Amino acid sequence: MSRSTLRQALASLESEGLIRRVPGRGGGTFVSQGKIDRDLSRIVGVPALLRDQGFVAGSRIVSISVAQPNGDAVAELRLNGGQMVIDIVRIRLADGTPISLEHAQIPADRVPGLMERELAGSLYELLEREYALRPHEAVERIEVALASREVASILGIGLGDPLLSVTRTTVDGDGVPFEYSHDLFVADRTRIV
Repeated sequence: MSRSTLRQALASLESEGLIRRVPGRGGGTFVSQGKIDRDLSRIVGVPALLRDQGFVAGSRIVSISVAQPNGDAVAELRLNGGQMVIDIVRIRLADGTPISLEHAQIPADRVPGLMERELAGSLYELLEREYALRPHEAVERIEVALASREVASILGIGLGDPLLSVTRTTVDGDGVPFEYSHDLFVADRTRIV
């Protein structure tokens, strides 16, 4: 096989995200980890999204608390003064590798006892099963962000690496918001569909 044919084949594989080429003395051609398709036409939790694509889903809880909502959450969740939220921060894993940092806020009065429940799996499945809260519609705002030192350390990526920043407000069948979240997805592992 000629070198030009091999270069074309490698360029094609690289453009599809199947390999990555690193120039230099310590470089080479490496098999990339598969990308996760983030389908915006469906409202599903990350575990279901990963399972549907053949990945093993996992989570690590960073923190959970009853807290004062931030200003955006107050507006998006239509909260009155003094209402508290359950504040959940989790690392989402695909095949054991971090793919996102998830920060969700849920009105505490709608989910009594949530902090005592198992939160490693799908939050949407838990909310539907235990609290009859089913996502009916979600508005997501997607932007590009750069990893801060803290986020880079948590996700195992480089400082300043690109992230997909997804801010979401989810409402139930009555149009009442029950989740406000901000997720940071590792950009080179995620594809928006």
